[in-house]
Amino acid sequence: ETLNIMADFSVEAKKAGLIVAMAPAESYLDSSIELQPNNNSIIIDYHHDHEHDHDHDHGRFSLRLDLPPRAWTPSYNHHATESDVELVTSAGFSHAGRQCYAYVLARAGIDTFDWISIQLYEAYSPFAHDVHRRGVDATEAIMVRVRRLVEGYTVSGLPLLLNNDSSTSSLSKVDQYEVKVPPSKLVVGIANGWADGLKFCKVGPSAVRLAYESTLTEYGEGFLGVMFWTIEEEGKGGGGGDDDDDDDDNSRLTHSLRSEFENIGLQQLSDEL
Repeated sequence: ETLNIMADFSVEAKKAGLIVAMAPAESYLDSSIELQPNNNSIIIDYHHDHEHDHDHDHGRFSLRLDLPPRAWTPSYNHHATESDVELVTSAGFSHAGRQCYAYVLARAGIDTFDWISIQLYEAYSPFAHDVHRRGVDATEAIMVRVRRLVEGYTVSGLPLLLNNDSSTSSLSKVDQYEVKVPPSKLVVGIANGWADGLKFCKVGPSAVRLAYESTLTEYGEGFLGVMFWTIEEEGKGGGGGDDDDDDDDNSRLTHSLRSEFENIGLQQLSDEL
């Protein structure tokens, strides 16, 4: 019901002429699943040993709220280690998502949304594991997700009923949905100075700029933009706590991103930042 409300409200807001955006945490719209070789992209092989266990079908939708972070769990990801499990367990983190926002996209339609910002800074996200635990280059890790979102990946197990024929009032069951987000609607979500580079990913502005350039080269247009959490942490170079008052230009993400995008001649985007 909650997902239906989200989708239907978004549709009505769009009809009313409002700007409508979606901001899923990465695990709630996880494009890093089922990757295949593509140009020079890395292959993240999230295999599983439980063929008949739907919770281990990584492209499968779930409403459960008690799930471990997939990329940090060996039964989901053969790159994960027992130390990853211990880290997540000791933190008491067991509420990652499983493609919930794919349902909203399927019900509302991609044209309902002006942009979709993927929060790569989600706690114990697949992105954080790739970059900080596996040592994958941050730009390439971003591009893995961009490619999959732009070219499409399939989510199964959706409990969705849609009217696909406007001439009738009958509903048909939709079990699978291909998530596809064009670069013109894609926003990359990263953290600024508060991120610890472990639980929360920490990415430099240059990595984002290089990912933008790669997207521009591969698809003829860059992704729409970059968002970050959160404005109140701008200029704080450490963990972002109340006692962290050091004014650090390197952690001023708006300042740093502006400089990076000025370097590649994107004055309009730089001015907006």
